[in-house]
Amino acid sequence: MAFVSNKRLYNDLVELSFSDYPKVSVDWSSVEENCSLVKMNLWCENLSCPYNGFILPVTMEFVNYPHSHPFLKFEVDVFHPNVYQNGNVCLNILSVKEWSPGITLRVIFITLLQLLAAPNASDSARSEAGEAYMAGNWEQQVVQVLINSNCKRI
Repeated sequence: MAFVSNKRLYNDLVELSFSDYPKVSVDWSSVEENCSLVKMNLWCENLSCPYNGFILPVTMEFVNYPHSHPFLKFEVDVFHPNVYQNGNVCLNILSVKEWSPGITLRVIFITLLQLLAAPNASDSARSEAGEAYMAGNWEQQVVQVLINSNCKRI
């Protein structure tokens, strides 16, 4: 692993790597000196969530972290009302308005897991996923999309 110039980011990545919850594996080979892009895998282990049993690859982009919020993107289609088709996540704490430098990567991933389990369909970034959620057949579609995306299972 290259030297990480942003000590706060490095500390957050280490904390995340050793945390039991949420379970996130950091691809340390993707961590460059400037840490602009970091690849990670989010392990979903929530029985009440349709993503349970799947490992979701994500990429985070850091520009002036922690003073500016990071950008989080799923690298597979997750078919979620609050995730755009391109993988960008619509998460309140990652907005300019809500961001605070005190928010850690661990808090971001805990909040993300909560959003995955309980979508905000009234503020949908992906209308077809929001409609499926409201119709009650969203969970089956999530699993099928993840399988079709060759998403790894735990």
